Amino acid sequence: MQLLLANTCGGNVIVTDDNFEHVINNHKTILIDFWAEWCRPCKIFSSILDEVSDETGIWVGKINVDNELIKPVEYQITSIPTTILFKSGKQVKRIVGAKPKHTFMEEIKEWL
Repeated sequence: MQLLLANTCGGNVIVTDDNFEHVINNHKTILIDFWAEWCRPCKIFSSILDEVSDETGIWVGKINVDNELIKPVEYQITSIPTTILFKSGKQVKRIVGAKPKHTFMEEIKEWL
C-alpha cells in the first residue's frame, strides 16, 4: 500500500482500488477526491482541498480515475472533480465540481 503524507495538520493519501477500503475505514473523517491529471478544475481544486485539510485536520485521499477503474465505477463518478466525505467508513456527503473554499467549507461544516 502506498501512502503519501503531506502536511502536519491534515494530510494527503494516495488512494487506489486496492487500498480504498483500508483508507476510508482507518480515518475517522476523510475526503476522497476523484480526479485526473488532465483535468484543469481538478488541479485548481486540489489546492483548495489542501487548504481545507490544513485548516480542519481532515485527511484528503486522492484517487486518479484514469489509473483506478473499480472505485470510480462503484461510486458512479461521472464528473470530476467529485469529492466524497466519509465519516467512520460511511459516505456522508458528495460534492460534484470545483467549489470556492468558503462554499466547500459550508457544505461540509456539519461533519467537522
